[in-house]
Amino acid sequence: MKWPRVLLGAGIALVGLWLLLYNIGVVSSLPWFWWPLVPLGLGVILHWVAFTEKGSEALFIPGGLLTIVGALFLACQVVGWDILEYLWPVFPLSVGVGFLEAYLFGGRHVELLIPAVPTLGVGIIGLSATLARGIGKWILPIAIMAIGLLILVAPGAGRRVGPRSE
Repeated sequence: MKWPRVLLGAGIALVGLWLLLYNIGVVSSLPWFWWPLVPLGLGVILHWVAFTEKGSEALFIPGGLLTIVGALFLACQVVGWDILEYLWPVFPLSVGVGFLEAYLFGGRHVELLIPAVPTLGVGIIGLSATLARGIGKWILPIAIMAIGLLILVAPGAGRRVGPRSE
């Protein structure tokens, strides 16, 4: 029996056991707060299968989507759902990441870049715009200062590489 199948079967059986114990009154609550672990876990399992089973590289697409969206939903559960006001571009970004993973790890088929590039672009531009609206007032100046300081303290900042012009 293959490990992904074992993990999936064990996970489903544990959910069923928890529901049974809840229905007969042994446990008093359902762990609904942690529901984002389901898509996150499925995404991780799909990644594992895609890496370990030859010919299953297409699983990177739903695996990337489920992993990123599951992580986003988990962050929303912990921090609060109002963060989606700034993080909504993660949805198109997750689609692009899935296609990019399929391209990078699945044989470099150029046709996978056709959906990857625009969805990644929309996600990155949207994320940049929404984050800049909220926290860009202080992140951009700090980033510019950090770049300037790195240039000043970088090794060889005062040395010339080419011949001197006098």
